[in-house]
Amino acid sequence: SPRATRWRVRAVAAVQTAALAALSPVVALRGRDAWADHTVRLAGVLGKLSFGGMYPVYREADAAR
Repeated sequence: SPRATRWRVRAVAAVQTAALAALSPVVALRGRDAWADHTVRLAGVLGKLSFGGMYPVYREADAAR
């Protein structure tokens, strides 16, 4: 069901967030480029934790332009 899938995605994202948070000090020592990649990954995982509604990235009205 969509509700169960949403909660499964959130649970996986919570584990990923914990792992990325634990790796943050190590990645910070690797330099600016590694840190930039790490923060992008973290932002993607945090987006999965959203409790708002799920909306499609592309909509039909946008495709018509």
